[in-house]
Amino acid sequence: MKNIIFVVAFVTTAVWGYQSKIGNAKTGIDAYSEVRFKLSNELSSREIELVVFVKRDTRDSCEEMKSWVSEAIIQCTDLADCQVIKNTCAFDIPNRYMKMFKGQPARTTYLRATNESLDRSLVLLFWGLNDAEADQWCSDLYDKITVNNKRRISAQCL
Repeated sequence: MKNIIFVVAFVTTAVWGYQSKIGNAKTGIDAYSEVRFKLSNELSSREIELVVFVKRDTRDSCEEMKSWVSEAIIQCTDLADCQVIKNTCAFDIPNRYMKMFKGQPARTTYLRATNESLDRSLVLLFWGLNDAEADQWCSDLYDKITVNNKRRISAQCL
């Protein structure tokens, strides 16, 4: 339960921080940031991996996103049960994740969030959870992202 609350708070902060920190310049070149977190629970031997991909239509946004993620990582590393295992930027990501930005089905539950007016998208998925747990985490994150939706973000669990 502690991990769920942490992840919900972390992702909510991450989405809002990302939305407010980056400007509107467009180059027509998609940039992607991938951040992977390993969450452990002392009550269980399972490890949960939280994977976040962010897509934005600005070449420079990848470096900005990497800086933002580094700041967010510091919050994660302060907790004994959360560890960053990957933080990269690229102009391409594997096709199985690219399909998620289009809302296509996947083998796991994932959250897709989009701000059309700013041409920004986020895909967040969970590894190490059963179907019911992944659905619950996704539902909780959806509620946090869409509450007081002044930024007009559309989100859905798939």
